[in-house]
Amino acid sequence: MASKNWFQKLFSRQGSASIRESFEAADEQALAQTRSTTNIGDLHERQVARISGGIQSITLPSPSAPGPFMATLFDGTGAIDVLWLGRRSIPGIEVGVHMIVKGTVGRHGGGLCMLNPEYQLIDEGE
Repeated sequence: MASKNWFQKLFSRQGSASIRESFEAADEQALAQTRSTTNIGDLHERQVARISGGIQSITLPSPSAPGPFMATLFDGTGAIDVLWLGRRSIPGIEVGVHMIVKGTVGRHGGGLCMLNPEYQLIDEGE
């Protein structure tokens, strides 16, 4: 009986998480439309694009080895890695921040990326 309650809790958490993710994705898509940016899900390699979204994660370079500062940008239609070469951090860029980036789409680790794009941090009111 106890395992049934555990499974019920597990499934109810998964259901609420996917509903929350759906709402977040819909919100990001709506914001991208108001900003007149290209959907990440529509991007292709070697395209110059202006995209917007929220930062889902940040990967910092190792202190002992050079590497890029990387942020994963999500807009509700997909995600893209945005990399700045030779940077250990960029003031203002952190998880949860919304931004607009413009650059050429490339490939990195099997997914799409932008290297050293122009960027603009977006105020919550925009």
